[in-house]
Amino acid sequence: MPWLGFRIGRDGKKRWYIYWKVGKKRRQRALGQISRREADKELAKLVTEMDTSGPAVLSRMAIARAVDRYLDGIRLANRPATLDTYRNRLCLFVDFCHGYGITQLRQVTPDIVEEFKRARLKVNHPTTVNSNLGIVGTFFAHAVRFRWVPDNPVRKIRTVKYADSEPRVLTDEETQSILNYWHTHEKSMYFHVTRILLFTGLRSGELRHLTWNNVDLAGRSLRITAQENYGWVPKTRQSARKVPLHEDAVESFVWLRHNVQMVGCPLVVPSLSGRPKLHILGARAFERMRRTLGLEGVTIHTFRHTFASRLVRPRKLGGAGVNLVAAAKILGHANIRMTARYVHPDWADQQSGVNGLPGLGADPKADPLDVEGRA
Repeated sequence: MPWLGFRIGRDGKKRWYIYWKVGKKRRQRALGQISRREADKELAKLVTEMDTSGPAVLSRMAIARAVDRYLDGIRLANRPATLDTYRNRLCLFVDFCHGYGITQLRQVTPDIVEEFKRARLKVNHPTTVNSNLGIVGTFFAHAVRFRWVPDNPVRKIRTVKYADSEPRVLTDEETQSILNYWHTHEKSMYFHVTRILLFTGLRSGELRHLTWNNVDLAGRSLRITAQENYGWVPKTRQSARKVPLHEDAVESFVWLRHNVQMVGCPLVVPSLSGRPKLHILGARAFERMRRTLGLEGVTIHTFRHTFASRLVRPRKLGGAGVNLVAAAKILGHANIRMTARYVHPDWADQQSGVNGLPGLGADPKADPLDVEGRA
């Protein structure tokens, strides 16, 4: 029979947990910072779930229903953005299973999971595929814990091995070619959105959910805050921040306000329906641009890496010369170790650093054996 417990964190706040035993092992589920009444409701829901989860019932459970129950169970312990990621990745797996005529949880085998992995490798980077497998594996571990299935079919699947490569950073020539392409061949909006990304270092999700009341053109700054109307929160606590605006970014924001802003919609870059865009630059348009210019490995996140590198690069090499601590604040990083991963010095940066060292030479008048003189 499960029971309730709580722990007091370092911040002095109480966090509730549900504990139960499976054989000799103790399991737990984190409920987070909720009231005792809400914790009792979650406990009652879990007890009901366990009472009605006999093998005969659970062997006929549909995959979609199991996913809904799993997401509902982890809702209180995770951020909305994390839940959206889990939901999207698990829906991909459910749709894949339905394509093979598999609708029940007990019908999923390691061979099906292996086929899912191969199918995702055709459209996703190995890192994303491994992330998908991890989320599906966590879901099935939950299913095993509650006796929905006898075994975890993902446990025997190997992750994808690949050679990790350095993140892509755009050169000044490549950056100018992208802006010229948008200005000549595509919508003018893409030109201004790209320029904002290059001069603010915003994540794609941050710009997609940015509203006009968080943009201060007079003060040349913007704020990244949670948008409850759209169920979006910043990636981390440090991601909720104030970002200064370059004059080029201000110019692009002015253009967007005069040409893109929708009546009654607070979003800076809205979709035609007035909701946040799924792809800030249009997935097909971005792919056309990348193929036309021959830019391998370039993604929306490449603009953020390029901004960070230009931000830290010395002024005499065309950068801003900002130190890592200030760059971390602008980028919304928790520490400068993460910021250092975004800075990619080229050969000119390294050569300039070495050439900036003061010279050293021998003094012909000094005698190295003159111990008294050195004393």
